[in-house]
Parts: sequence; C-alpha cells; structure tokens
Amino acid sequence: MIVRHLVAILLGVFVLAGAQTIPTYLLPCYRGNETQPWLPNSMPLLIELVRKIEDARPTSLDARTLSVQLFHRLRFDGIEKAPGIQETEFVTPFGITGIMAPKMRLLRQLISPPPGESELEQILSQFDLCALHRLISSSVQPFERGDEARTCPLNLATPEDRIRAPWITRNKVQNATSGAGIQFTRPVSRCPLELGITQTRNYGTVSPGTLIAAVAAGLQPQNVQISEFIAAQKDAKDKKYANLETMDEVNIAEKLGKLLKSLDSVENTFAAGLAGDLAEVCVYQGPFVGRNVAVGLPGNWNDTFFPREKFLVEGHGARWEMTRPELISGIDGMFISQEVSGWVDKVRRLRLSQVLDMYYSPRGVPSLTIEHSGGRTKGMDVPQEEVFPVKPFTQTGSSVLRRVFEDPREWTEDAPQPLPTNPDISNACDRRSILEIIDREKLKEETFAFAQILQFTTSSLGVTDARLRSTCDAAVDKFYAESPFILDSLPHCNQIASDPRKPAMDVFVIIDGSRREYENLQLINYLTEVSEVSTFGSTITVIHGGSGEVMVNQTNSISSTFEQLRNFTNPFPTTFSLSRSFQRLLSLLSRQTDEEIRAGVHVARSQLALVFSQSQRITQNDFESAQRILQGSLQRFPDLYFIFVTSDVETFENLIRHEATHTTGSTERFTNLVYPEHYTIIRSTNISPDDFSERLVKEFRKIPMRMVAARCLISEFNQTVPSHEFFEINRYRHEDYIGPYHEIIYRISPFYFRYSESINVQFLGVDYGGLTICASRNPNAAPDHCQSLRGMEDVWFNHTWPCGPNVITCPPIFYSVNVDVSNVRCSENDCRYPDQVRFHIQHHGLTCERGSSGTLQLSILAFFASLLAVFTIKLN
Repeated sequence: MIVRHLVAILLGVFVLAGAQTIPTYLLPCYRGNETQPWLPNSMPLLIELVRKIEDARPTSLDARTLSVQLFHRLRFDGIEKAPGIQETEFVTPFGITGIMAPKMRLLRQLISPPPGESELEQILSQFDLCALHRLISSSVQPFERGDEARTCPLNLATPEDRIRAPWITRNKVQNATSGAGIQFTRPVSRCPLELGITQTRNYGTVSPGTLIAAVAAGLQPQNVQISEFIAAQKDAKDKKYANLETMDEVNIAEKLGKLLKSLDSVENTFAAGLAGDLAEVCVYQGPFVGRNVAVGLPGNWNDTFFPREKFLVEGHGARWEMTRPELISGIDGMFISQEVSGWVDKVRRLRLSQVLDMYYSPRGVPSLTIEHSGGRTKGMDVPQEEVFPVKPFTQTGSSVLRRVFEDPREWTEDAPQPLPTNPDISNACDRRSILEIIDREKLKEETFAFAQILQFTTSSLGVTDARLRSTCDAAVDKFYAESPFILDSLPHCNQIASDPRKPAMDVFVIIDGSRREYENLQLINYLTEVSEVSTFGSTITVIHGGSGEVMVNQTNSISSTFEQLRNFTNPFPTTFSLSRSFQRLLSLLSRQTDEEIRAGVHVARSQLALVFSQSQRITQNDFESAQRILQGSLQRFPDLYFIFVTSDVETFENLIRHEATHTTGSTERFTNLVYPEHYTIIRSTNISPDDFSERLVKEFRKIPMRMVAARCLISEFNQTVPSHEFFEINRYRHEDYIGPYHEIIYRISPFYFRYSESINVQFLGVDYGGLTICASRNPNAAPDHCQSLRGMEDVWFNHTWPCGPNVITCPPIFYSVNVDVSNVRCSENDCRYPDQVRFHIQHHGLTCERGSSGTLQLSILAFFASLLAVFTIKLN
C-alpha cells in the first residue's frame, strides 16, 4: 500500500487553478523538526551549497544549467503553513498557497525547464537540499505563531486593531460591497516571518531566489507575447469574475478576447525581478488602496551574529508583495541578468557560485580583460643571508608583512581600506548607479504587461486596463521614490573596506561553560564567518571544553558544522577542563600530522587553537596538567598558534610563561614559547562576539600559511613513515592561487632549518599573470628582497646557513606573494575567481635535527610528556 501525504491547502483570495503541491523530494523539509531554523541565512552558506553542486558535476553543470535547475527544482515561492492543522503520519500541514505562488507559476513558463533529469537530489544530502530550497524560496508566514510577545514585544495593538487586508486569507467575493477590509478568522501576526532571504556582510538582506532567476533569465532571455500566455492558460469554461472595485459580477469575455489579441510581450529578464514584484503590488494592493501602494517593506533579523529568522515590522498592513530584500535584489537581478551573458562569453566555465561570490564582495566582478593591480619594487636574489640589504618592508609596495608579524605587544595595524574606485559597475555597492541606468518607462511597460497576465492567472480580471495601468505606474514611481532612501541606509562603495589578508587556518575551537546552547551556536556561526570557513578558506573543529569530546569534526563546511551540532546529543559545556581539552587537541593534531606525513604535504594551512574561558576558574591541578601538555607535547607542532579569550588573563599569562632551559642533554629543544606571536591573550568578560570581534579578526590576519618538511613531523599514531625517495619525488608542485588586491604570506618555522646549511625555495609561474614575491627575516626591519615572476618563469630564494649560531631564537623565514597582472584565464575547479593567478611552490633543504639521534630523543621526550599528561588527568 502506498501511503500518500495529504498536503493541507489554505483557502486564499486568489485561488490558482491547478495549484502546485510540494514535490515529494522536498516533503521531508516540512515534517518534524526539519521545519526549525537550524542554519544561518547567510550568503557564505548559499555560495557553499551552490559550490557543492558544481564540484560534484564540474563539466555538466555550468552557470546556465545550474541556475535553471535550481529555479525549477528547488524554488517554490508561496509555501505557507496551514493554520490550525497539526502534522500527522498522513498530513503535512504546508502548501503552496501564498500570494507569491501565481507569479512563480508564470515565471516557470518564462524560463524554460532544463533538459534531462535533475541530479540535485543525488548530489546534496537531505539536510543540504532543504537548506538550499529554503534559501531560494520566497514566502511569508502571515498568521500568528504565539511567539510575538518575544519576537516583537513592543506592539500595543488591541483586537480592534487587527490587520485589515482582505487579499490575504479571505475570498474576495465574501467581502463587503464597499471593498473595505475585514477581520480574519485567524489573525495575522504583527511581525510575520519572511522566508527565502539571506544576510550579506555589507550589502543588506537579499532574496537569493530572485538572483538565481536573474542568472537563468539572463543566460536564456525570452520575450513572450501576452496572447501566448492567455491562450496557454485559458479555461474552456465561460467564467464570471468579480470586479474588485465594485464587487459586482461581470462577464469578462470581451476583456479576455482583447488579451488574446494583444501584441504586447513580457521579457523574462524584467519579470524575474523588478517587474514581477511590482506587478504583484499592482494586482494585490491596487484594487484596495488605489495609487497609494507600498513597496520595500522592512524587517529585522532575530540576531545579527546568527541570522536565522527575519520578522517584518509592525504596522506592515500585510503589504509584503515587494519587501525590502526583494526590492534590493530586483536591482541586483536587473544588472546581473543584463550582464551575465557577456561574462560567460568572456570567461570559459564561469560558475554560478563565482558570480554570487564576486558580486557580493568588495572586489566585484572583474573587467574580464587583462588586469593590472599595481607594480612592486623588484629586488634581486642574494644568495648569502648575511648580505641581505635591510630596508623597511613598506618599500615593496602593498605588502603588510612587517605590520602583521612584528611583536604583538608593539603591533599597530592600519584599518583595511576600500579598494581603488572602479569606473565600471562591478558589485552590489554600485546599486545607486544601476538604479540610474534602469529605463523607468520600459519598467512601467513591463510591469503593466506582466500584471495583465497575473490578473488572469489569479481570476481577478475585473479591474479596468486604465485603472491597472495607473496603479502599475504608481508602483514603479513609488519604487523610484523609496529606493534612494533604502540604498542610502547601506554602505557606499568607499565605505566598504577590503582586507588583503584572507584567513586560511585549521581552527580548533575550545568552548567553556560561559554560554548557553544558543549563545554557543551564535559564537560558532560568527567564527565560521570571520575565519571564512569554506573550500578556499579555513576549516573548523569544535571541542567540548568540559569533557574534551569532539562536537564538530574538522570541516570546511558551514552546513556540516551545524548539522554535526544538531546531531550532538550530549549537553553543551557547563564546566571547563583545560587539560582534557588540550589532550583532545593533541590527539587531533597528531592524527592530522599523520595524514600529512602519508600525503607528503609541504605547504598547508597553519593551525590555531582558539580557547574560550570566560566564566569558570581553572583549578591548580588542571592548570599544571594543561601547562605540561602545552609546554611539552604541543611543542611538537611548530606552526600551532594559540588565542585565549578569557576574563582571567593572569592565569593564561602564567600558562605560557617559559623559564626553563632550552637544552636537554646534547640536543637543543625546539619551543614556540620563544616566539610571542604564537600566543595571544584577549581580555573579555562579555560573551557577546561584539566584545572581542575587532581584536580577534586582527589576530586572524596575522596567521600565515606554513611550509613544512613532512618527513620531519612526528606521529605517535603511525610510525610507518614514507621513504626519503617518496619525499624527494613528492616535494614539488604545491599549487596555489592568488587574486588581485590579495596577499598570501608563507612562513617556514626554524624547526625545519635550525641545522640546514642551505635552503632553496622556488616559485614557478604557469602564465596566468605576473607576481611579486618577497622574502623577510626581521619583521620590524624587513630586507627588501623581492623578485618578479612572469609567464612560465621561475624564481629562487636561496638562504645559506639561515640560523647561523643562533639555533634557539633563530627567526622564521617569511615570503609574501602579490599579483601585479592577471591574464584572467583561471577556469579550473580550484579557481575561486577567474582573475586569480596560479603558481607552484617547491622547496629544498628543510631539515629538523642535527642527526637521527636528535629525532629519536625528541620523540622519546614527547612520548613521555604525553604519558605524564594523561596519567595526571586520570588522577584528577
């Protein structure tokens, strides 16, 4: 027996004949706790989910195919919960019944469906599929939810002040002959939920569904005559419709005949955005309010650090046909739909995720021709370390290496600055310029044309053409009147700073009992954003500060982070054990090191232990055990950084204080404790990210990439180390990418060259553009040792006896890479942007000890330190 879900359908004002039901593959999204807001509604999450699909099908899903598939398979506007209906085994109390549904049905005919079968359900997990569906499907949940006292507590409305909007939930023929509003059987919420929207960092809240439709329409533009629409949808029966102005029944056969003969047409690039939303304003508001229409209805997020729900403002009057996110996205969509075809023609395999990523960032969409981002001072290769010319690093152009890596106690940093002004429109901050170039009269014609079709679809043809056109003109004029005020509330291009340093770290977050569960989720979402957790940025691991359990295994996915947190069944921390947390950190780092040994990794992200300890005091026994681990076993990881966010600064200052000798027997012991940039303490007594955000972001910027010698790393889990010949073969060709106005810093720890006679680092070009590469030893007075890399050339940096006699406090070696010119030819899957420059790195001569005995002694010492720490913890 096949069990079918009964999808409850609400009675709407405009009943759509043959209304759609929620597809079977999306029904799980509306059952059980799947309806709860688990994920942040953020642009990074949207881009991540789109990128997952592209990575799974890199050759078959280009920007056009993917945007069309998303539009037809996952975007379903107007899904509402049926009031008073409870979910059962056979009933899913959601249906596509909102006022946005008729427009969506029309748009599906304006954007042709993709050929063949969809693969989205096979590529994405159910969790990700539901998340992407919700992000791109616009809807408003209009009815009272019961949580208004918490979500909009300042409302003073009385029962007599109920929302009056007869076009929402009551059939129009039941209204009074005066056309006045009436009270609903089920009251409308004073702050309805707006769905299908996404928060961006500097560009306001947008409607992703509109953006997806704009790309789809722009890559297959269509111009369809009104008569074709009407002929395709005309019901064979002769219906009578109510005139919304007088509520009299009139035969509209004459009007229908006129539509069938109409030569007017609708362009899908307009209908997919501005014209479609403005047409809804005309059809739904116009009959009741005349020319006094409203557009751009604002709302408020529940939480700026964890935006999961957005509530429309009180006093909304149920005029949400064009909300503020839809207005803003309509402007964006208009520009994107007109330009995207040209972008795809110029860039082979331009991806949908790239369009979204570039447009909503300070860098913008590149001009897609050869780009120059400014020259650098060219240095020379000096083979002898002793004769490096010493000059301030600022003479090498835009490098920030000196500012970033000097002693943090003296470190001062200039705030990130806006990028140079681009004369072309390139990103979302240019909306004011986009608004100026939109043809107002053309928009009025397109809005009126689409409104005529929408009237027919919603069975409300009683409004005269003259009245409808007047209302549509008023809606467009209102849009132009309101838009400047809305756009002025958002940052201008010259107010949006761009940071040349992009975080790329393996972040291990240790959370204590300072926060409740929601506040921990808020913190973790904030950290995924500022550390840029993604394929091209950082990874995140979350450790339970009380028990040492792993709450989130290492991932570069925001979606995976919150799915793991949702599935974590134990309570969130209420206590704090620093030693247990460090022991778990040691275990995770050892396993990661083991994987790097097997893979022969020699360039990777640096590792960061981010510890939050803001409430519980650390006991003396716990402190001593943690200190032994920190100053013992954890010193095996030379590229591990620590940031402590704490209200107890003195305890953590004592934790990292190191007064013991650096020599054990005949072998000097490497320790990061002599490098203060590896340890940062941030004083904070407030659990809100606001309190420590600025300092934390600055510290993230300081952490470089790492160059390593994999054969030098110590693994306690797998003693099967590949042969020396393996490393000789696989030490080459680390591939990396860098874009204009971006800088990558690489660091070689002294752990790898304390006893090296010579180190040689080579950078190789692959004809993607030109680079300037600089080397530095002293961050406070860095040598001007730079070389230019062009075409297929290579450059070498040679360091002879890089430590000399000072093997204990020998300074690291830093390399900075900047783009001089891009040939805009980056089209492989590993390219984040099409104007990135690809290059290779290889190094020779890295070691880690004077001889094999040194390695053995270091291994034995680390092993016994680990045993001692574990034994102490168990005793405690």
